[in-house]
Amino acid sequence: MSTKSSGRGMCIIIAHRSPVAAINAAGGTLVALLPNHRAIAIVDLRNLPLLQRHDDVRVAGPISVDPQRFAAFQRLAGVHAQ
Repeated sequence: MSTKSSGRGMCIIIAHRSPVAAINAAGGTLVALLPNHRAIAIVDLRNLPLLQRHDDVRVAGPISVDPQRFAAFQRLAGVHAQ
């Protein structure tokens, strides 16, 4: 996937192991670390291809999340934005 978008966007990352190093390497910000080597992160969309090609990453792509539902998820899961 290539993107011509600019700016930052929320992405889902599914990795072979912890996705934190891949998110950091792409200059992203971890929003939620999920079970099974998954994460939600804010990433500069120009860096999305770097994240997608990272050795630890199986799948990475932009997502759209309703802010109220995500806030409810964070409360229920005990996850706080970083």
